Amino acid sequence: MTASWKILVVSSDLESRRHLANILTQQGLDPICASAVSETLNILRTEEVGLVFCDAHLSDGNYRDLLAAQRSFKSRVRLVVNFAASRLGRIFGGDAARSVRCNRGTLQANRR
Repeated sequence: MTASWKILVVSSDLESRRHLANILTQQGLDPICASAVSETLNILRTEEVGLVFCDAHLSDGNYRDLLAAQRSFKSRVRLVVNFAASRLGRIFGGDAARSVRCNRGTLQANRR
């Protein structure tokens, strides 16, 4: 499966970024990864990215910074924002050592 544009995964949390990138790779895609708004903006200005999976809050800004800069992107970008990770980070302290599992519709946070 190939796309004429690239997919970008943006998260300050290394584990989350790797997990989503692995899922996309298993589907035959080749995602690009970034960890901050500044890094994401540099990629979006030079690459033809069509879809961005982004955490709502990043280390140097948030998804709104990406929307505000959209005119400078090389291609039209669709942005999928993950608000759940941000809320859980505030609730549980943003510790990357915690994981989230869905179990029969119940969201549970578990320490690893």
